[in-house]
Amino acid sequence: MPTILQKIKDVLTHSQSPTTIDENPDVFLRWTSHPLVKKNRRVVLASFLLLVTGVALIFTGVVIQLNPEAGVSSAIFFIPGFLLFIPGVYHVIYISCAVRGRRGFKFFYLPYFEK
Repeated sequence: MPTILQKIKDVLTHSQSPTTIDENPDVFLRWTSHPLVKKNRRVVLASFLLLVTGVALIFTGVVIQLNPEAGVSSAIFFIPGFLLFIPGVYHVIYISCAVRGRRGFKFFYLPYFEK
């Protein structure tokens, strides 16, 4: 008689989708071929740039906060970091959900996207 852990393991191993990154490495980069992403590549790149710059500024603020001898306030990096990170992560997640076709996510609702 199988135990509960074995049943959970069986459910998890059989419920995986047939297109994982291991089986098809192009699955991860398939979103770049979407016609609206190609047409609005500057907006997509700007969203990624906001995200990466925000993360870098937040990380710099953490490093400065951990090193009190620097003589610089970490808020100088935290505030702009969060101001860039929040819209960046919002747009990146929204664009990825719209490309996947998730319900409620459409490119129509993004104001900077040309349709």
